[in-house]
Amino acid sequence: MRWPPKAPVVALVLVGILATAAFAAFGLRALTRWLLQADELDGRGGSGVRSLLLAPLGRGPLQRLADGQRAIVHYRSQGCFHSIDAVLTFVKDPGGRMSVGIVDGRPERSEAPYRRLLTEAEVRSIDRQLVYSQYARGDGCTTREEFEVVIRGALGEVSRSHFVDESCDGLALGPGGVSLWALWQERAADLKR
Repeated sequence: MRWPPKAPVVALVLVGILATAAFAAFGLRALTRWLLQADELDGRGGSGVRSLLLAPLGRGPLQRLADGQRAIVHYRSQGCFHSIDAVLTFVKDPGGRMSVGIVDGRPERSEAPYRRLLTEAEVRSIDRQLVYSQYARGDGCTTREEFEVVIRGALGEVSRSHFVDESCDGLALGPGGVSLWALWQERAADLKR
């Protein structure tokens, strides 16, 4: 079956409109990097756009942890009125429940880790934050969040990823969700008790 003669023109115009909208929203350089960057955290190859759009449906690094593996996230956040340096270690127990241990990331600090179990909604929201932040780019924001994610198994390091988010976009956590920032604040409140 053949398209009517105007159909290719209409399709071309629609592609042009979508490309113009994407360019206006992200800028050519950021858009190109986003489209071509290989995906490190969500386990799918290819486009960052696809990964970001599918992140709520897909599984991030925490949800993909196998038995005996742990994810170590070195999280740094620097802004006008705050400075955070934290190491969060996520471990899945044999029953499938995820726990986190949080310590200060500065070597001169050596307090006992703050530990607690995470709900499924909390694990999903942290995964979303990690996948989203891998592709978010700076636009003059004064807050800089830096992430180093290391997955370790019984035989050593499985994967490592490093990325920076300077977007100040703020990702919706979803019902019952929590961010790395919120976990750090929870730990700080616990130390004051």
